[in-house]
Amino acid sequence: EEAELRQAELEMREAEVELERARNNAEKLVVRAPMDGMVVHLDVFRHGEFGKVKEGDELWSGQPFLQVVDLSSMIVKAKVNQIDVEELRIGQRARVRFDAFPDLELPARVYSIGTVAKARQYRPDYVREVPVVLKLERTDPRVIPDLSVSADVIVEAADDEMPVVPRSAVFRDQPGGEPYVFVRSGDGWERRPVELGPGNHIFVAVRRGLEPGEEVAARRPETREGGEI
Repeated sequence: EEAELRQAELEMREAEVELERARNNAEKLVVRAPMDGMVVHLDVFRHGEFGKVKEGDELWSGQPFLQVVDLSSMIVKAKVNQIDVEELRIGQRARVRFDAFPDLELPARVYSIGTVAKARQYRPDYVREVPVVLKLERTDPRVIPDLSVSADVIVEAADDEMPVVPRSAVFRDQPGGEPYVFVRSGDGWERRPVELGPGNHIFVAVRRGLEPGEEVAARRPETREGGEI
C-alpha cells in the first residue's frame, strides 16, 4: 500500500507539472494590446496569394498579421507629382476629404515629404510621384483605416482682396516671361502686366495690375481681322 501511495503522489506531481505547463502555454496565447484602438487584419502571403489569415494557416515567428490602429492619431499617405513637391514644406496646412463621406472635411498638416520620386504604376505617361504623409489634426468616428481620400495642401494663402483669375487668362510672350492679362476696355481689350500671387493648377491670385471686378479674357482675344492680339 505504501508503494502504491508513493506512485500516486508521483503521478499527481507529474500531473501538476503538466497542468502548470498547460496554463503557461495558454497564457502565452493571449495577446494584450498596448493601447486602445481598432484591430486591423493585415494581408499575408498564403497559398500562393495575399489574403487574411484563417484558422489552420501557419505563420512564422515574428510575422505580423494583426495591427492595432490608434484612431485618435491618424495619418494620410499621399502621392504628389514631383513638379509640385517643391512647394511643399513640413507643417503646411491641408484639407482632407473622404470619398465615402463627401460632407466630411478634416484639417491636417504636412508631416513628412519623401526624397525619392517613383514612376506611377500601370500608367504610360511616366509621371513620377513623391510620397507625402499628412497628419490629421482631429478625427471623426466615421474615419477608419484604408479609406480613400483626396487632399489640398495650402502652400500659400491669398489675401481676400486679391482678384483671382483662371490660369488660362494669364499669358507670357515666352516661357518664363513677364505675365500679363487682357482687361476689358470699352469694346476692346487692354493688355496689362500683372504680378501673380499664390494659386493652383486652375486659378491664380493677382497681387498687382488688376482691380476686383474687372473683366479679363479667359483666352487670347482676336482682332477684327481674325488674328490674335
